[in-house]
Amino acid sequence: MLACKVRSIFGITAMLPIIPLPIGCSDVSAQRHLAEHGVSKLQADWNHGECASIHDESDGYFRRNQLRDKWLGQCTELQNQLGTWKSFQIRNGVTWPVGSIGMVWVEGIAEFEDGQHIVRVDFQLDDNSAKLFHLQFNLGGKAVPIPGYSGRLAD
Repeated sequence: MLACKVRSIFGITAMLPIIPLPIGCSDVSAQRHLAEHGVSKLQADWNHGECASIHDESDGYFRRNQLRDKWLGQCTELQNQLGTWKSFQIRNGVTWPVGSIGMVWVEGIAEFEDGQHIVRVDFQLDDNSAKLFHLQFNLGGKAVPIPGYSGRLAD
């Protein structure tokens, strides 16, 4: 189990209570490992045409804001356009202390059959898994965020 540090945030005046907030987990290497495993699983599911599994196993935020039928169509279209996902090299990553363990995003160069593209994957972490929260492909200089903004996002 990952242990998170807790720090107190002091109010501006003495009248405000001290509020303990989790500010991040002490085991960043475990978070990175979970994120790397999450990308590997996403890549494997992608290459096996498992669009439904990607959606069904994602974080609730992703499922609420990317309707299953829309995702299945978009995923299939992207698979046809990009082809097999051959590799992923992480260039950047950031951890946020949000949720029970936190969120991690990783961005890097993904090699597909049709060439290289920058891909960013955000995960909601728990003690032993990384669940897809958000995905973004940069295709021909255009960002393709999933879920995309449709005027209203559900928390």
